[in-house]
Amino acid sequence: LATFSHRFGQEVNAVYRGKVEFTRAALNSTAIRLRSASWEDESCYICLFHIYPEGSKRRHTCLKVTGEPPVLHDQLSDHLHAFSCSATGKPAPSIHWELPPNAAVENQTETSTNRNPDGTVTSSRSVTLRAPPLWSGGVYCVLNQGTVHISFSLLLTVASSSLIIIIIIISGSWSSHQILASSLFNQT
Repeated sequence: LATFSHRFGQEVNAVYRGKVEFTRAALNSTAIRLRSASWEDESCYICLFHIYPEGSKRRHTCLKVTGEPPVLHDQLSDHLHAFSCSATGKPAPSIHWELPPNAAVENQTETSTNRNPDGTVTSSRSVTLRAPPLWSGGVYCVLNQGTVHISFSLLLTVASSSLIIIIIIISGSWSSHQILASSLFNQT
């Protein structure tokens, strides 16, 4: 993908120009960013350090690509609100809802899954809530990716027939930009 040396500086292979950029370039610690990561980028990468006179040192880092989940809201009536959440990944993401204690659940579906031609799985789940006038509360779609258990919450607040959408990323890497970093001396 890319190389760094004091003599030649930062070099990105022509195929990856515009997609790969250095975020840190030093002889003992280097990091690159992959822009617009796709499923094809999911792999383990080797970081090779040539050190004189010790020779070459190799470290590897693995990239897991996930997608950012959409949450849809549909106001069915003055007080009835339907929310749906879906996510695509490898392995299949699990989805559950975290609802405020005063939420009146009208209907909640089990998580449905569909296998895609590229080997990924799309999971979907929905919930319908009854919200009285001037009701305010948070509805969270929480996603877990396989054994990694990366969780994200999307906060949706319904307040007196108007909808405010706020996206909160709790932790993890549900992003289209990924950072690959390797350090020769500070391995975890």
